[in-house]
Amino acid sequence: MKPTLLTLDCAETLLGVRWTPGGFAVDAARECGLEPSESADGAYHALFGQRYSRFREVNLQPEAGPRRAFWLELTQAWLFEIGLPVERAPDLLLAADSMLHETPERHFPAFVDTRPALEALRELGVRMAVVSNWDYSLGGILRAHRMDHFFEGIYASMEVGYEKPDPRFFNHVLNLHRVEPEAVLHVGDNPVDDLLGARNAGLKSVLLDRSEGRSASSLGTLLDLVDRCR
Repeated sequence: MKPTLLTLDCAETLLGVRWTPGGFAVDAARECGLEPSESADGAYHALFGQRYSRFREVNLQPEAGPRRAFWLELTQAWLFEIGLPVERAPDLLLAADSMLHETPERHFPAFVDTRPALEALRELGVRMAVVSNWDYSLGGILRAHRMDHFFEGIYASMEVGYEKPDPRFFNHVLNLHRVEPEAVLHVGDNPVDDLLGARNAGLKSVLLDRSEGRSASSLGTLLDLVDRCR
């Protein structure tokens, strides 16, 4: 049976991930003409870890204000920790926003097969949604890549409150799209989060392993998979 809905992971499925919290902060500082010390990456990682529970909270809030306040406070604390001007924190946040939304390929490059596969699947009339363990930036990054229009929904775990392989994450998406589990095919790169997580929720699933090709090595193979499900 042809799937009613195709759900796709994002990280290492649609987009590569060349991002770490500390590395991204260092890049933003350099964009502003600052020179962070060698310990800056680790210092940011530690400060972010101390505030991680708060970060999870702001992801669940739809308003942008708490999110901006979180990043401003963290950036100020980091600059103070590494001996750089605290008053430059707003400049770093602007640089970070620019890197994410104007040059998204710098930290989240699209795989060469992603857009052709999405275009072909859309031509086949396949309904698609993104289901990814990610924070609230997921939709903005896909918009920056001009890919958001391919999907009926874009769901980030931190916004939903459940993380794969928790079946409640998949069930949340199924309920919103009003489809039964057996009518959904999920594709992702993680054997636990995506392959087993989806199957434990009753979905069909396929593993996309770009490094070893154990099940599907390219999104292009989805065209054959979808055709075989007819």
